[in-house]
Amino acid sequence: MKTPKVTIIVPIYGVEKFIERCARSLFEQSLVEIEYIFVDDCSKDASVKILEEVLSQYPKRAAQTRIIHHQSNEGLAAARNTGLLYSHGEYIMHCDSDDWLEKSASEEVYFFAIKNNLDVVLIGSIWEYKQKKVNIIPSKQTNTKDYFRMAMSGKLHNSVWGCVARRSIYIENEIYWVKGLNMLEDKSVTPRLLYFADSIGVLEMYLYHYNQKNDNSYTHKWKKHHFENIFAVVKLLDEFVKAQAEKEVYYADVLRMKLSLKSYMLKNCSYKDCVKLASLYPEANIMIRSSAPQFLDKICLYLASLGLYRISALYIFTLKYVKEFFRWIMNFRTL
Repeated sequence: MKTPKVTIIVPIYGVEKFIERCARSLFEQSLVEIEYIFVDDCSKDASVKILEEVLSQYPKRAAQTRIIHHQSNEGLAAARNTGLLYSHGEYIMHCDSDDWLEKSASEEVYFFAIKNNLDVVLIGSIWEYKQKKVNIIPSKQTNTKDYFRMAMSGKLHNSVWGCVARRSIYIENEIYWVKGLNMLEDKSVTPRLLYFADSIGVLEMYLYHYNQKNDNSYTHKWKKHHFENIFAVVKLLDEFVKAQAEKEVYYADVLRMKLSLKSYMLKNCSYKDCVKLASLYPEANIMIRSSAPQFLDKICLYLASLGLYRISALYIFTLKYVKEFFRWIMNFRTL
């Protein structure tokens, strides 16, 4: 079989409201030589049935498409691994099943990568909120390793849908998702892809539509074990950097990562958990002034660094209620 130019991997679970739009955007890609890998993670709704109905309307894509069924629900990380295991494409693209692509996306990415001999292509995206759209293009860097630093510190979005990489980068460096880590699971993968890439380019086109309207998505449902997932991701990347010859060069980036994720967790937890998390990663406090978090986040982190954990938590929750109040006012004015 001729090697496909691109493999697009799509995990499926509970997306019957969105899968048709996603699938049509994929089957109508302008690039011909594509492989589609859909991984059904034991979805309980009609997602797979809808996918099969849509596929039947694109007979030329049928031979290029595989729908793989997990015997039990294994989670997003395992689904991505399964897709990678069955892939054959020269480049790997990812599309979450509640999102969608511009019709020219795979063709634009592939020929941009080939023309510039790139291991990784970072693409622009449109974040689709209920009342607005936000266009995002990753910032270009002259030093390839700076992309790794940006991903570690949170200055670069870590979702794999925005990071198209040669399949060989995954396989040769044994870069896989950790089964069971389903919150920020891509944070464990994207920085490593960028680290091992010899050449990285930014394609300044808005090719991916990131759906922020799906309230049932994994990232919109915070639970206790999500914090454990994030702790595990931090540990994995910390150990990854320590295993590299240039570990001292990237020590500050590890600290920035810890600070960034600490800030992220503090803004998404209960008051009780906030008090506990405020004392997390004290070794990263030296990076508060130079770190990525915004000014209001820095105040919270600074209070925590002084041991004022309850005051830090109270500050965060005051900000949350103030933001909710102004959001309510704005919604009321639009009625």
